[in-house]
Amino acid sequence: GDLEYVIDSLRAGDREEIELTVVAAEPGSFRTVSEVTMSGVSADRATNEIDIIGSQLTIQRLGPERRFVGRTATFQTIIANETNFEANNAIVTEQVPEGMRFISAGSDGVYNPQTRRIRWEIARLLSHKQTVLEVELEAASAGQQLTIVEVTESAGFRSQATETTTVEDYENMTADISRQDAPVSIGETFGFTITIENRGTAVARNVQMVVGLPPEISVKAAGSRTNPAKRVGSSVHYALVEAIQPAEKMTFELKLQGERPAQNALVRASLKYEHLKEPLIVTESVTIFEDRP
Repeated sequence: GDLEYVIDSLRAGDREEIELTVVAAEPGSFRTVSEVTMSGVSADRATNEIDIIGSQLTIQRLGPERRFVGRTATFQTIIANETNFEANNAIVTEQVPEGMRFISAGSDGVYNPQTRRIRWEIARLLSHKQTVLEVELEAASAGQQLTIVEVTESAGFRSQATETTTVEDYENMTADISRQDAPVSIGETFGFTITIENRGTAVARNVQMVVGLPPEISVKAAGSRTNPAKRVGSSVHYALVEAIQPAEKMTFELKLQGERPAQNALVRASLKYEHLKEPLIVTESVTIFEDRP
């Protein structure tokens, strides 16, 4: 593994300079030994210490580990030069995962929607200094979203950092019951419509609607062909709905009749579904009077 150079003759007092070109193969601290021999006998030697640096730049990725669909978050990439030498002309790229939507990038970052990559150019980073690159992303779909950030130095060295953000979706069911502002007389029929809506980003499953009625009110009809219902004592139980998609609405029809006078008789609709700890309750009051001549 030695490099050799032959000097045929060297006159007294003469000096010869020899250039032996090498390429650093790996980083580390090395000692080179130069030796001159004459007739196979060592005449003199000299040593030299060389520090070969590899990647000048380190990379660190910071950001939230968990996000809900539709929420934005700011992520930071810290590029640091921990060496004693100035770094020049480094390129930083960030691969935006499919489940995240690009919003903005600081420090003149340029986003390519075709490749879903953000690119920064760092023309100069002084020794023992760092720069912070920020990007804002929106969680678009549930799952483990892997972000890959890479810095490429002018010498060709590459460093990489990864970060996984857990994106979750959620159910958010709302319920609304129609109003009955005017009082009704005994024997008069009236009705209610209960409308539910999934305002979340996940499918709501095993949705159950139950309407409780006071003794002053009787049921004339409930449900429909597509959404049947049955009476259980003083309440109406609608058929279980296996799934309601995000942004989907559903209505529950109810036709009633006043049986006895009452002030503010309460109709109580109760909504249940998976992952809901307590039922969602909506109510409406009805005044029933006896209409005699």
